Amino acid sequence: MTSKRFAKSLLLGAVSVLALGSVSHAADALVPVVETSAFNWSGIYVGFGVGAGANVHELSSDFLPGFSLNGIGGEGVYGELTVGYDYMVSPRFLIGGLLDAHFGNIETTLDVAGLEASVQETYGFDAGLRAGYLFTPNTLGYVLGGYSWQKYELDTNAGFDLDWDQSGYFVGAGVETAINSNWTIKTEYRYTRFSTNDDLLSDFGLPDGALNIDTSRHTFQVGANYRFGAQNGGVAAFEAPAYNWTGFYVGGAAGAGASVHQIEVPPLGGLEFNGLGGEGVFGELNVGYDHDFGSWVAGVMV
Repeated sequence: MTSKRFAKSLLLGAVSVLALGSVSHAADALVPVVETSAFNWSGIYVGFGVGAGANVHELSSDFLPGFSLNGIGGEGVYGELTVGYDYMVSPRFLIGGLLDAHFGNIETTLDVAGLEASVQETYGFDAGLRAGYLFTPNTLGYVLGGYSWQKYELDTNAGFDLDWDQSGYFVGAGVETAINSNWTIKTEYRYTRFSTNDDLLSDFGLPDGALNIDTSRHTFQVGANYRFGAQNGGVAAFEAPAYNWTGFYVGGAAGAGASVHQIEVPPLGGLEFNGLGGEGVFGELNVGYDHDFGSWVAGVMV
């Protein structure tokens, strides 16, 4: 048996979104200065991203009391297109709305005795709101949440195919940084929970509740946004520290993730099943050293 694990912490980019605490020892770490950034976070933006994710399907039945399998797991990658609007309500606080369309191959696969089957997330969208705080005039930390919709397909080589959709909610957190007068880059984690689908087998004459599916998903992505009018300046100018990242540090974080276990049993017709899934939360402690090269930082961490 082999195991493939996918787990994403809420330590996004260089900034800990959900930190329990950290201590850094560096020479001249804080020198108060006034940054007069011309970057304007208010306005319309469009963007794209790529990411990886894992989902977990929990199976149950109203007609088999006590039966519950949590769960069937899938993993894969996806691409995303986004459009949104942000508004600065103060020099450091931002609110906004967004619409994302995504497509990918997060899937569960089964191959046994000539039978091949897969359950795949094909395409979907998220619509939501976000609230952000500017750590510096050019670096935004944010939380987000909203409505999610996803299309699924079951494909087999035995002439049995099925598709359905599920809707639910998502929550997440991220960090976004301006890299020039219009472009930003971001890293982001999302947790999505879909509502119960209880009529999956209704096309085959079975009553609702014969098979219930509850699905959750964990994703992590890297993306880029183009902000129209960002070079026109805005209210994102305030006193901020000139920070020296060189030095040792200790810290902690909390996160959530999913795991997918791939099972291989050659004597059973070459059985390959990817896979069995699980999910949960975790805590983390870390220690490391960074060196500040001016416009970028490199380091080691345990």
